[in-house]
Amino acid sequence: MIVLAPDSVQEAVNMTYKAFDLAQRDKNPVLILTDGVIGTMMEPVILPEMRSDAEVNALKNELGDWAFKGHHKDKKVLVLPGGWSGQEERNKRNAALYERWEKDIEVEEIMTKDAEVILTGFGISGRAAASVVYELRKEGYPVGLIRPKTVSPFPYASFENLDYSRVRAILDCEMSIPAQYVWDVKMAVKDRCRIKECLRSGGEIISKKMIKEAALELLK
Repeated sequence: MIVLAPDSVQEAVNMTYKAFDLAQRDKNPVLILTDGVIGTMMEPVILPEMRSDAEVNALKNELGDWAFKGHHKDKKVLVLPGGWSGQEERNKRNAALYERWEKDIEVEEIMTKDAEVILTGFGISGRAAASVVYELRKEGYPVGLIRPKTVSPFPYASFENLDYSRVRAILDCEMSIPAQYVWDVKMAVKDRCRIKECLRSGGEIISKKMIKEAALELLK
C-alpha cells in the first residue's frame, strides 16, 4: 500500500485528506505512518476546505454498491472474500497499479547538490535532521537532507541522483533499534558511500544535538 509519513501536525492533516483521495482512486488502503511524538504534539493547523455534500455524494456513487457507505437498513450488502478464480488476473492488475504509484512519491530535499554528508529520516526524525542541516549550513558545513514524505513507494530516485563523487556518507536518523528504515537506504545507496546510523528507541526522542554530533563526526 501507499504509506505516507508526516513530520508535523499540519502534514498529518494534509496527508489524511490526501490518503482518502488516494484510497478512493485506487480502491486500496493507504497508511499514514505517524509516530508517538507527532501523536502527542499540539500545533496550529490550517484545515483544507471541506467537500460539499454534492461532492461527497458523488464520491460515494463512484464506489458502487459493494462499499459500506451508509445503506438503508432494509438493504443488504455482501462483501465476499476472493477465491482462486481470477486471482492471477487480479494480481496483474495490482502490479500495474503499483507501477503507477511512482508518480505519487513525495520527498523533501534540502541542499543536496553540493552536500558531502546527506542526512535522511522520516517523520519526527526527519524534522529534527532538517533543523540540523540548516544549522550546520549556517556554520559552513556541506550537509543536505532527504526526507521521504512517501516511504512506500520509497524515493529511490532521490538517492540515485546524488553525486557520489562528492557525497562521502549518509546519516540515517531514526527512532528504532535495530534500524529499519536503513534497509531501504542501503538498497538505494548500493554501497556507493558509507552509511552511519543515529538511533534512539524505547520512547527516547532523537535530538538535534545527537544528530549534529553524528554529522560532524562524518565530516571529519
